[in-house]
Amino acid sequence: MNDKLISTGLDLYPTILDYANIPRPKDLLGESLKPVLEVGKEKNAREFVVVETKFEGKHAHGTMGRALIDKKYKYILYSWGKNREQFLDLESNPFEMDNLAGLKSQTSKIDEYRQKLLNWCQDTGDTKFLRKLMLPTKSMMSSSELFITSY
Repeated sequence: MNDKLISTGLDLYPTILDYANIPRPKDLLGESLKPVLEVGKEKNAREFVVVETKFEGKHAHGTMGRALIDKKYKYILYSWGKNREQFLDLESNPFEMDNLAGLKSQTSKIDEYRQKLLNWCQDTGDTKFLRKLMLPTKSMMSSSELFITSY
């Protein structure tokens, strides 16, 4: 078993290119899994993975979500809803039953993850979700800037 953070959707294509000895395009987001699959050749793993979710169906109302997951925390944000923002400590709460998002004691940590998700959306061109974000409390960017900027 390996505890490295991987994203099969992003990492599959770079892995195939790596095994085929084909140079990977510079704008490709994923990482080759070859070092993880071949024992002893592991390199530094990524800091986090982002999971994209879109609910379909009669009552989904176009709900989208993103989850930013690292080894200790999972930050989840949906486009709307009662529990739109969730922050989970995966070490002390492995069954993900306690949402820490409403706790003042977690504000700075949640802001850190809001900023990571904002950066990820900007870096990857995730324009459909970018305008759904909750900005960090002390953000230098205003929410109106997300709407003014053309993506």
